[in-house]
Amino acid sequence: MNGFGGIATNEWGKSTVPGVYAAGDAAYVMPSQLIYAAADGSKAAVGINMELTEEDFV
Repeated sequence: MNGFGGIATNEWGKSTVPGVYAAGDAAYVMPSQLIYAAADGSKAAVGINMELTEEDFV
């Protein structure tokens, strides 16, 4: 948990649990605005894409 009561994440939305990302109201409780949640979701999507790109699928 972070200081605001949300899930603690890095700048790309990744939590300390492998494979778990959080964005928007799940990552922070305030301010609860759609535009902030959408931007945060976009950053998390980039983080997920980067992780999948680096994964070895053998």
